Amino acid sequence: MEKGAKLVLDPGSDTLKAGFASDDVPSLVCRDLVYKVEESDDKVYGGDVIEIDLPGHECAHITELHPVEHGIVVKMDVMQDIFDKALANLDVNSNECSILIAESPINPNYLRERMCEIMFEYFEVSSLCIQDSSVLSLLSSGLSTGTVIESGDSSTYTSVVYGGSVLKDAIPKTFYAGSSLTKYLAHLVSKRKGETCSEIPLSYLKTLKEKLAFVSEDYDADLKLAKATNLYEREYTLPDGEIITVNEERLKCGEGLFVPQMYGCSCPGIHLQVHRTLELVDSHIRKTACRNIVLSGGNTMFSGLAMRLQIEMNKLFPSKLGVKVIESPVSERRFATWVGGSIMASLDSMKDKWVSKHDFMDQGPQVINKETK
Repeated sequence: MEKGAKLVLDPGSDTLKAGFASDDVPSLVCRDLVYKVEESDDKVYGGDVIEIDLPGHECAHITELHPVEHGIVVKMDVMQDIFDKALANLDVNSNECSILIAESPINPNYLRERMCEIMFEYFEVSSLCIQDSSVLSLLSSGLSTGTVIESGDSSTYTSVVYGGSVLKDAIPKTFYAGSSLTKYLAHLVSKRKGETCSEIPLSYLKTLKEKLAFVSEDYDADLKLAKATNLYEREYTLPDGEIITVNEERLKCGEGLFVPQMYGCSCPGIHLQVHRTLELVDSHIRKTACRNIVLSGGNTMFSGLAMRLQIEMNKLFPSKLGVKVIESPVSERRFATWVGGSIMASLDSMKDKWVSKHDFMDQGPQVINKETK
């Protein structure tokens, strides 16, 4: 690796995306997860681990350590271990790198400062930038003003970015995400099979959701069709070889984004969350922000989501506003934040956003809240 390389790290709800600035896709994608053997120093990092392979500990109790909760890195020591492994995988020396890290738009200052300390004191990076994921997701579409819907495995945010900055007072709380829909699908499948949810691992059902679930443009009409015909019926082979059949479950799962009450969540649907967000900003900002609505994150990869969201937004806002949901390719939404980071880290105009090792030594970790916000 060339000296002075710039890296981009996106610690998402479920996976870490890591790679080099200017690249189109991350070089490394792994689980934000560590399996720890109790009363031992042995660990397994990342990967889609179903059976833990730790020789000599076959009967030991395995603990899953998740550093990210609701989109925020809260277990810094675990995240440090994962970053360490990721950088080793990328074959880089951190003390020769500038690193841009994506963060939740509601990440508190004290956690930003702790991340800053880790990057300079443990990894000894040459410079650092920590940037809101909403800003980066929007930048991946070539925009600096707009509305961003970010939904991953454990968090969902709707936010407005204006002139490259997130409007922090316009981010309503949401309590559903990808894992909510996976558990809802587990309930639907078990109901069809007449068995308990625990019969099929959630990791299997997450893959089923990603492959077969979709969002209907007209849910009521499609549900009637699904019940009357086998048009939407599909067979799916689980990793253990079991074959299950799904039909109306495919569209009920996706509908959960718009009607969270289907699985017991009292939050407004995603379209109403966007409406609330836009209503919280000044009218002159709303005019521009509502014309650039961007989808980002693994839980926005449902087929049909952009079209259905457009339909719902047209009902909520007058036509003169010209509300527009940008229908980016489904495959690009998963890496939108990382791609935005790759673009940002490559810009010459970013010079003032980087915090140097000298800045850190001179002003302490609080400098990260002055320079990169």
